[in-house]
Amino acid sequence: MKQILTIFIILLAFISGQKTSDEIQSEIEAQSNSLEKLRREIELVERRILQKENETRNAEEILSDLNQKIDLTEKLIRSLTREERLYNERIEQAQQGITQKSNELSKLKDQMRTRVIYLYQYGNPSLLETIFYSRNWNDMVYRIKYLEILKDREGVLSNSIETTIIDLETENVKYEKELADKKKLREEKEREIKNLQSDIHRRNEYLATVQSERAVLQGKLSQKQAQFHAMEEMIEKLLNDKQAAKIREEELIRMRALQNMATTGNFSTLRGKLPWPVTGKVISHFGMRKNAQLNTITENPGIDISAPAGTEVSSVLDGIVTKITFLRGFGNVIIVDHGGGYQTVYAHVDQIRVSEKEYISAGSIIAEIAKNGSEPEELHFEIYGNNEKLDPEKWLVKK
Repeated sequence: MKQILTIFIILLAFISGQKTSDEIQSEIEAQSNSLEKLRREIELVERRILQKENETRNAEEILSDLNQKIDLTEKLIRSLTREERLYNERIEQAQQGITQKSNELSKLKDQMRTRVIYLYQYGNPSLLETIFYSRNWNDMVYRIKYLEILKDREGVLSNSIETTIIDLETENVKYEKELADKKKLREEKEREIKNLQSDIHRRNEYLATVQSERAVLQGKLSQKQAQFHAMEEMIEKLLNDKQAAKIREEELIRMRALQNMATTGNFSTLRGKLPWPVTGKVISHFGMRKNAQLNTITENPGIDISAPAGTEVSSVLDGIVTKITFLRGFGNVIIVDHGGGYQTVYAHVDQIRVSEKEYISAGSIIAEIAKNGSEPEELHFEIYGNNEKLDPEKWLVKK
């Protein structure tokens, strides 16, 4: 009978379009898997954010991860809302089950109450009384069978009441569990909403930092480009002074002749063979460079070699010291003419050991790397050939 009732309820739910408990449970399990995946993704992104904060990475990277975490948290909140609706359906079904079992129990109790009243009024006659008070044999048989039916009915009623009470307790337990699960879900949703608000606040702070950093960086880039142009203008002016260039060339020929050296073509034959002016790592290469943060293109007319302050700087070849000057952004600058239209430039130097118009030998120590305040210490090195900027890394010995 109970199985028939269950099948009837399922068929009724199907006909009315209402989801069964198993269907809702299947949806909850699928939703729970999705929620767990989102939770893991959020945890991974949060670890990345903390790692970058600890490593003091730039704010733009952290902002990108925060945006990803906010997006995942919003998805999680939407999924929690959907799962909450599923739990509401389960709770509603549990309430309907409790109501149904309560009604069944009330009916059974009414039937039992009627039976008790009847027995109280008329008693429960013995088999002997039934035989004596019967009018005839048929009446006696009928009365005996009726009493047996009543007795069986009492047993059925008792069993039905016990079964219904157990079912009702089961429904109540299920209802309490669904309520507890919904409460946990609601608490998690509230926590995630707070986390979302906190992350949005953090994002706004980082956004302000990024915008500030971008403005500072833009200013630095503009300043650097102006400094490069100033360097180029100075070198161009030196190169255009043909009279001074002729004097340097003649002096260079004279000094090389005294040392039994080749007087011309010295620099042009040393592509890929020149010694490094300082030992260190190239931190900025020659040519056009794109800034990902600002989406701008800048040009470096030379290379920047990282080296500690006080590191000695040497001339890559013999030549005449053309110019020693100070340029904003480059500090002290030394320019050496190597003849044949080739010049080298050494910037960010201090403790200068040479003088203008002085002849220096290849490998001569000309200065030291200068301190650069809060900026990285480096040597800025350039090569010019026949009035064109050349890539120093193509002329220096390969490391």
